[in-house]
Amino acid sequence: MLKRAVSEANASGKAEGKGFLDRWGDQMKVSLTYGNRYLTMAPEDILKENPDNFSLVHEDINAVRFKEKRTAAQKGAVVKQISAEVAFETKNGKTEYDIDGYPTDDIDALKRVLGDKVRA
Repeated sequence: MLKRAVSEANASGKAEGKGFLDRWGDQMKVSLTYGNRYLTMAPEDILKENPDNFSLVHEDINAVRFKEKRTAAQKGAVVKQISAEVAFETKNGKTEYDIDGYPTDDIDALKRVLGDKVRA
């Protein structure tokens, strides 16, 4: 879906007569902001959009674990990048995701909803 959105941004730029760098900028913008559209969509529409989309029911969640990951340029070097892994443990199994940064605000929000099921 992201590839299609990037391709559409490029085609739209071409139709508007934009040059290579302008079209490239439009493609980058689409790539970086694509996920934001889910913030305004109804949950039912998100689930219908793609057969791989799924939802988690609060009652089915046994635990949510966050693990900070640091990547250094070389051994003993200053930290280059901080990311995290989030794992959802449910009645149906465990699902893990890598995410950018360490989502302190998201962890706090999940703790307000799921309480001590959230471990960071």
